[in-house]
Amino acid sequence: MAKTKIKVAFVHPDLGLGGAERLIVDSAVGLKELGHEASIYTAHYDERRRFPEVSSINVHVVGGFIPRTLAGKFKALLTSIQCMYIAIYLCFFCRTSFDVAVCDIVSLPNVIFWLFRKPVVFYCHFPDKLLARTLQVDARGHAKTSPPVQKLYRFGVDLLEEYSMRFASV
Repeated sequence: MAKTKIKVAFVHPDLGLGGAERLIVDSAVGLKELGHEASIYTAHYDERRRFPEVSSINVHVVGGFIPRTLAGKFKALLTSIQCMYIAIYLCFFCRTSFDVAVCDIVSLPNVIFWLFRKPVVFYCHFPDKLLARTLQVDARGHAKTSPPVQKLYRFGVDLLEEYSMRFASV
């Protein structure tokens, strides 16, 4: 029986040295060891802050011109925009094709891949919605109240996250 070679495009916002990055790198390396093609597409990548195995993987920096924050704010929204840009790049402009996309952390690209009928595996080890809530405590562990503008921002970001998760194939 012939083995089918699968081309996998991993979408990750910032390829550094963390647990989510470890998962992405190990998954890409594992797929390559099984004879498949795996590439990582990220908005930020610093070769000085990487796992050694990354040298055996194709890493493409796409959308790095989009800022991470604006005056230290809007990180969740801008990260979502960066990852959506990567998805648009993969569907419109990328010269290499892919069979399946794996989105990590940010769910908004799921919508783009769904529109282009590309299967997408979404892995989210901790939704931003829940992460943002756990960060709303002071040094003593007491809940902090958020200003109304921040509540409105979180409502929009959380709504986008919840909605776009539905578009994952798995």
